[in-house]
Amino acid sequence: SIGMEPATSGSITMAADNAGYTKIGRMVTVGGRVFVQSVSSPDGNVKITGLPFIIKNAYEYEPCGLGYVFGLGASNVPVALTAGQGGTDAWLYLLTAATLLQGATVTANAELQFTITYATTA
Repeated sequence: SIGMEPATSGSITMAADNAGYTKIGRMVTVGGRVFVQSVSSPDGNVKITGLPFIIKNAYEYEPCGLGYVFGLGASNVPVALTAGQGGTDAWLYLLTAATLLQGATVTANAELQFTITYATTA
């Protein structure tokens, strides 16, 4: 299940997700539309959790994806998703500010739509 969580403290509770993936060989494309149900003082950089396969441990395969967050306080913003090697998480960068999305800006009823493609280890 795809989720969002802050890196430092607090929590972001997600409603049921609408996400899926296509895997051809070792390449995986994940797309989703996820909704924030509630927040409890989230703090720190926000990441997407629960990608379906481990990301290949090689620099040439580090993934990047795109998305859009609706209902971030009073604004809607485009985001880039970047993920490191060997995990199943992706960080959210605000394209309007070139900084990581911070938990304090995430509100209940926010929505994230995204897609990301990456190589997996299996």
